[in-house]
Amino acid sequence: MTRGRRRGSPATREQILDAARKVFNERGFRAASLRAVARTANVDPALVHYYFDSKVELYTQSVGIGINPERVLAEVITPGRRGLGRRLMAFLTDLWESEVAQFVVESARENPALASQYAGVIVEQWRRAADILGFPPGIVREESMAQAIAVVAGVVTSRYLLELEPATSLTREQAIRVYGDLLQGVIDDAERDSEPTKGGR
Repeated sequence: MTRGRRRGSPATREQILDAARKVFNERGFRAASLRAVARTANVDPALVHYYFDSKVELYTQSVGIGINPERVLAEVITPGRRGLGRRLMAFLTDLWESEVAQFVVESARENPALASQYAGVIVEQWRRAADILGFPPGIVREESMAQAIAVVAGVVTSRYLLELEPATSLTREQAIRVYGDLLQGVIDDAERDSEPTKGGR
């Protein structure tokens, strides 16, 4: 029953974003829900879905990141698994060398809670990637996600946060090749190890 809740208006989107900031700050990314945001904003949950396609988009917009990683990720993955590692690393490299990344890094350094929330977004995106790629639920999927997250976290930490050598000296092309091939290895191994499951063995 939605009576008593506000309908859409020019200010509704900002109202939802304000509520989202409060909910994410109180609960963290993983525990927050779109319904909780709707209750806090005093709007129907359908309005939250109308303005934002997913929790990830709502979060990135609420903290001021001007991209929708879910849509970008889908575009990177759509061409298929061949060459996916380097495409992912090209996207991540461009992202982390942009003004958006500077905002993320500075915010995370100043507010540890934000760093945890960003981590939640990353995990959510890898799960979404596994769904798009068609990897079935199970131990292979979870282990592959753990490997991929470790590679990405290692790149971000060594190259951008701690600025360790020789990671920072790699050119963009080198970084894409070196780290992208590591990711591709994870993807290929997951595909190979998932075959028995797909074949019903």
